[in-house]
Amino acid sequence: MTGKELLDTIRAAVRDIATKGVAAVSLVDLDRYLASLETAVAVPPQPPTPEMIQAQIALHRSSVDEGLEMFRSVIGAGQDARQSSLWINGGAAVALLALVGHVVATDEKGAASIVARLAWPLALYVAGVLLAAMSSGATYAAQVRWSEFRDKSGPEAEPYRLAGSRWNRTAIVLVLSSYGLFAVASLLAFAVFHGLSTTSSS
Repeated sequence: MTGKELLDTIRAAVRDIATKGVAAVSLVDLDRYLASLETAVAVPPQPPTPEMIQAQIALHRSSVDEGLEMFRSVIGAGQDARQSSLWINGGAAVALLALVGHVVATDEKGAASIVARLAWPLALYVAGVLLAAMSSGATYAAQVRWSEFRDKSGPEAEPYRLAGSRWNRTAIVLVLSSYGLFAVASLLAFAVFHGLSTTSSS
């Protein structure tokens, strides 16, 4: 119990007695009341022992190592997702370009129409590659801001933390958008191929 808490307790006891109509308290009763408060008085804080300091250092080091490991795992997962979106969109774009080149080279009937219908899927695949590449820049910006946040302290560090979080969310949105474009482009390409197979069979 601190000094202020002790005084508040005494004042509360005095007010409680006053509300009961007691105008005076005997010295014996006051001495008994003060003796009952002795056990509640806080013991002065003792300086930390070397063992306590070592334990605190070990706990802090463990917390830092755990945070770094979690940070590395998050960064690794983000890199895998970004590379996957880059590969699938890039591979699909290359395959579609090869198909368009083959159709144009064979000069088959309706080649111009096929190329025109495959233009949108190809454009979406290329846009997916662009978004995946942009997410790399956003990830780099987030890491820079978080590094600056760790070098700062106090209120001036908060803007860097917020900037790092915004860039991180931007990178996530870009990667998810890249996957979304791949899905839409694949559906459009499937519709084109399905239409061609139906036309050829009829």
